[in-house]
Amino acid sequence: MSLPPHALSYIAAAAQCQDSRAQYIWLDVDPGHDDALAILAAVHLPQIAVLGVSAVHGNASLPNTTLNAARCLEAFGAPPEIAVYAGCSRPLLRPRVDAADIHGSDGLGGVEGLRTLSDAAVLGRVNRSGGLHPSTAIALACEVAQKRGKKLTLVAAGPLTNVALFVSLYPLLVRDALAEIVIMGGAVGVGNKTPVAEYNIVCDPDAAQIVLDAEVIVRMIPSSVPTKQS
Repeated sequence: MSLPPHALSYIAAAAQCQDSRAQYIWLDVDPGHDDALAILAAVHLPQIAVLGVSAVHGNASLPNTTLNAARCLEAFGAPPEIAVYAGCSRPLLRPRVDAADIHGSDGLGGVEGLRTLSDAAVLGRVNRSGGLHPSTAIALACEVAQKRGKKLTLVAAGPLTNVALFVSLYPLLVRDALAEIVIMGGAVGVGNKTPVAEYNIVCDPDAAQIVLDAEVIVRMIPSSVPTKQS
């Protein structure tokens, strides 16, 4: 890939600064209170090394989910090498929806004590991405993992638009360099957005179909799992 030198260096640095025995993962999120908890768990589980975080439309607009991801990384003490990559601002084919009625207009409504959206450290995590789209950044993370004899696990906790673009653009990496894609989405029996559908899938069902058709293991964690645990 012909990319700015720093594009690969930050992802490689994120791998280098964490336990080499850990499982390499990439987080694709739309924070959102629920995804804030996913970020918290990922950066503090010793068996996981986060190579990067990408943001997607969903619980709030893309500018807010991007900055919220960076705010969460700062609040949770994540290694500074972990950058945030702004992805798709709308679904592949359909109008965008949000969950302002649940998460507030900025996606983290009601949460106090976080750094502001204009905080230098928050903006720094976003600026470190160099404007690289998540589809390309995830591909680079796959290459970093491969060079270390590992495979990357892609964890998607929001709508699947970014992930669909990645699997469409880089099918060989999906087949050879991904361990699996783990999705927080889907429903068994009853949905949480409609009687039969879950929010992340409803946001971009066309992207979800692309991901489910990819040549890789796709592990779905339906909405009933976190609901039962809570």
